[in-house]
Amino acid sequence: MQALSFGDVLKIEDLPITPVEVPQWGGTVGVKTLRAKERSELERIALDNTGKKDPGKFRRTLLKMALA
Repeated sequence: MQALSFGDVLKIEDLPITPVEVPQWGGTVGVKTLRAKERSELERIALDNTGKKDPGKFRRTLLKMALA
């Protein structure tokens, strides 16, 4: 078996995509786990101009990032 470098491991797409039925939308969507870097980016993006978390912006951004 081949030895993997740190860079090799980071490139592997190993996070599952889970199908979730959404009857209100009339179908199924894929939901993926966010990596730590993506979660940090979400937290940064979801802040308003005063540095407080904007709940609406947080939810919209989370949907964009987690739906596969």
